[in-house]
Amino acid sequence: DASRSSDFIMDHFRSFGHESGDAAWAGRVDSIQGQVQTMQSQYAPTTGLLPDFILHPLTAPAPAGAGFLEGPNDGAYDYNACRDPWRVGTDFLISGDDRSRAAAVAMTSWIVGATGGDPQQIRAGYGLDGTPSAGSDYVSMAFVAPFGVAAMVEGGQEAWLNAIWQATVAAAPE
Repeated sequence: DASRSSDFIMDHFRSFGHESGDAAWAGRVDSIQGQVQTMQSQYAPTTGLLPDFILHPLTAPAPAGAGFLEGPNDGAYDYNACRDPWRVGTDFLISGDDRSRAAAVAMTSWIVGATGGDPQQIRAGYGLDGTPSAGSDYVSMAFVAPFGVAAMVEGGQEAWLNAIWQATVAAAPE
């Protein structure tokens, strides 16, 4: 009775529904949107971050505890959830769903403030309250690049988006 937030590929589910004609896919999108909203409002109201794993996703969504499946950061924004700004941002860019826009804006607003607008300050993991995870004091493009997609959902983020782009390009192998 758990889910991994990085599997919230709402834009894909919309495509599956469109191609198959099966309205159940729209219900899955609505369910995921509800889980995102619950996680952000109840567990990460200042950051908008989602945890790697969510327990009881259909009845009472809550972050998993440490050691649930992979390690001590299972209920934190870690190496699974780092894809979430990309997943949520892409859904808005493809569908225009304002719920995804709001979720991406929440994440973007927090990370820009937390880093002073410097993507090189994005750490490799955070608690849902925005506290850097133990041992996360390094830069990983797995955490930086997805915030670029989230930055695309709202005007006024060009400087941040450009900074993420530059950091990503600079990190690319020659």
